[in-house]
Amino acid sequence: MLNLLPQRIKYLRELKNWTQAVLAEKAGVSRSYISELERGTREPTVGILKSIADAFQVPIDIFFNDTTFLPIAELADMLPEDIREFINDQEGLPYIKLAKRAKEWQISPEILEDLIETLRRAKDDANK
Repeated sequence: MLNLLPQRIKYLRELKNWTQAVLAEKAGVSRSYISELERGTREPTVGILKSIADAFQVPIDIFFNDTTFLPIAELADMLPEDIREFINDQEGLPYIKLAKRAKEWQISPEILEDLIETLRRAKDDANK
């Protein structure tokens, strides 16, 4: 059941551009514990797994379902530089969640592009 756990923890950590130490601090565990989880040499308790999920701001079931993740390097190579910077910025997480919801709601690419452009204009206006 947890056989994907090491890859998922590492993937999410790298997606946020965190070191093992950063994740450990946010989850309230030691860096060596995170290292052991990522190597698959240790299995967490449900409480620790919940703390890790909370640190990532994701539901705990992300560690249990069959969701397929792209490798970070492969994903990064497919994205423009400004998008890579955006994803690595912690403030980008709500927008990533918005994109996921847009897919669930089956919003057309044209409407999504309009929404993205509106958000970019709002950001530019706020930075002036």
